[in-house]
Amino acid sequence: MMEGGCRHLPQVREIFGAKERVKLCTTTREGDYYVSVPEPYYENAVKRMTDDGQPSLAIVPYNYYEANRDTLELLTVEGITPSMEAIASEKYHLANPLYYYVKRAHMRDSEGFGVVRGLHEFIGELMDDENIGPGGRLVELGLAPLPKAMRAEEQDDAIHLKRFSK
Repeated sequence: MMEGGCRHLPQVREIFGAKERVKLCTTTREGDYYVSVPEPYYENAVKRMTDDGQPSLAIVPYNYYEANRDTLELLTVEGITPSMEAIASEKYHLANPLYYYVKRAHMRDSEGFGVVRGLHEFIGELMDDENIGPGGRLVELGLAPLPKAMRAEEQDDAIHLKRFSK
């Protein structure tokens, strides 16, 4: 992401000159161009990014941007501005979906055969709207909820242990 951003995005080109762009954008470093944000991250990130008044680039969860709209600006990538919809549909390429993989052979069936007790119940709990729906626990952690129809399809696939085919 860092190297591709330097080569293709005008916003990044405005920050660094051509000579220094590749080196600066492909190396994570401490010093003038890279600032590590200590925990608690949410309390320190905006302050650290805005302290010296220089242009800054940070990768933060979308909900963090929403909570700091007055201070942060979004970075458009390949003409796509990040939004919950663009992230959920995977159109915004700097966001990645979260996948859980479960080995069917490890699940216990109705007769008690299998390795991991409670795995099927865990999947059901994880895919519950209280976790993955709008305002759910995973959304509070910065994940974008899937649109309702996509979420229902994923929930059905998880409950029925549909084989992953993407």
